[in-house]
Amino acid sequence: MTPQFTLFLVSHLDNATKEQYGFDVARMEALSDHVTGLFRQVRSLSGVSFSTTVIWDPTSGEVDRYWRESSGIVHVSLNNGSRSVVRRAGGPTPPNNAQGFTAQTPKGVVAEVYIEGGNTLKGMGHRIFHELMHFKLDVGQGVVTSQNGIHDFGGGAGLATGNPIRGTETLTTTNASLMGGHLLDKIKMAKTSLL
Repeated sequence: MTPQFTLFLVSHLDNATKEQYGFDVARMEALSDHVTGLFRQVRSLSGVSFSTTVIWDPTSGEVDRYWRESSGIVHVSLNNGSRSVVRRAGGPTPPNNAQGFTAQTPKGVVAEVYIEGGNTLKGMGHRIFHELMHFKLDVGQGVVTSQNGIHDFGGGAGLATGNPIRGTETLTTTNASLMGGHLLDKIKMAKTSLL
């Protein structure tokens, strides 16, 4: 049986913010398709076999059905201290200019991307994948142990860049090998913080 990786994407945007940034259902579906395409590239470049399911704003039934310790969660929110999921989970306040942030909290690892960081389809998709790299490779566990985590590994190339993500980056073989080798690793995260 092929191992399954489920990525839960959870929007913490109110309707006015969604409208302001054009973040509607069609956009969310297109974003899911783009991120799924990145996982296809991981399979192709790494040779690791797994299937992927991406679920936006999961219901409690979907969480119960698809939840595994090897799942991933990325929250989409505003970079506003009071709205930060990391901060609400007891973690540090994100940097003001961050496009995303992943940190250890008392509830487990929390990863989030910020809508203000740029809302192009590829840019958002790449930022989601970038924060998932932090989630699986450095913040969540010490696969990459350099001072700047994935930003230092292999020169910080591709989607591991420490520079602002624009959507023009490419998934490198090193990015894919690392993620393919550790995507299904178990990371402590709080299931209850999903909803």
